[in-house]
Amino acid sequence: MGRTQTVTIMFCDLVASTERRARLGDDAFDEFSGRFIATLRDQIARSGGRELTNLGDGLMAVWTESTADAVACATAMHHAVSALDGEDPPRLRVGISVGEVAQAGGEYSGMPIVEAARLEAAASPGRTLANAVVRALVGTRRELRFRDMGALSLKGIPVPLVAVEVIDDEGPVAPPLHTSPLPTSPLHAPLFSQPERPAAENHTTSNPSGRLSSLPPHRGGGSIVVENVAVLVADVVEPRALPTQAADDLLRGHLAVLRQAIAETVGREVKSLGRGVMVVFPSTSAAISCAVVMHQGIEREGEPPPRDLNQARIGFTHLPPSCG
Repeated sequence: MGRTQTVTIMFCDLVASTERRARLGDDAFDEFSGRFIATLRDQIARSGGRELTNLGDGLMAVWTESTADAVACATAMHHAVSALDGEDPPRLRVGISVGEVAQAGGEYSGMPIVEAARLEAAASPGRTLANAVVRALVGTRRELRFRDMGALSLKGIPVPLVAVEVIDDEGPVAPPLHTSPLPTSPLHAPLFSQPERPAAENHTTSNPSGRLSSLPPHRGGGSIVVENVAVLVADVVEPRALPTQAADDLLRGHLAVLRQAIAETVGREVKSLGRGVMVVFPSTSAAISCAVVMHQGIEREGEPPPRDLNQARIGFTHLPPSCG
């Protein structure tokens, strides 16, 4: 099985393009379409995204570093295209999904692409729908806000998808979507669904405890850089009833195992925790692979017995940290 990576996929499409062509005529519409696509491309480039496919009346794009950039780009797109025709402001539908995809050359494959396309089709004119993972990753960054849309039944996706809508205070009022109750599975509701806050409380607050200030910047200048990473923390369980020297030797051996696993799975250690390490990865699948390799390596250290002295605790999450 080849490597996968976590990316943000966007589909955007012009609302009522056929009606606009009929009203303007072919020549005028073709001129408008050129300006329309150029506007979308400009916003994608400004936000660090990359165009994947020209869909005729819209684009498919990918962001490999920042989900917040993709969400901010969607809002900027809505405003930019509305200025292209003062008499009949164009409107977009936008769908965004985050997840693991496989890549072959410049092509991506995976369910996040299907989700983004279906969310775009389900969005109201002038609105952006996203899977709930997007909100979990963005958190409170950029003053971006979301509202719960429940679980949407989307074509070709067997289980209703928990979705959110990007709040744009300057956008048009959208009609409600027909939604299903949130799934009761613990894999969905507790992880991705959050209760809607009252309007007075629906604002951005700082979250200093969520800042990984120890991460060195990936780009120069000391500026804040936001990118999607999987963060893993591994801690070696302290052995009991061992002499100090033997315990220290065991710890050194275990830390060497952890660091070897990091090297094998393209991780980057960002902090030593004494009995453990903090590591960042470019994708969730890489972090999971590293956790498995770590556990296997620690267990091998315990052969021959006593194996109960060879244990590690590992936890990880996927989030966009602040670097610098």
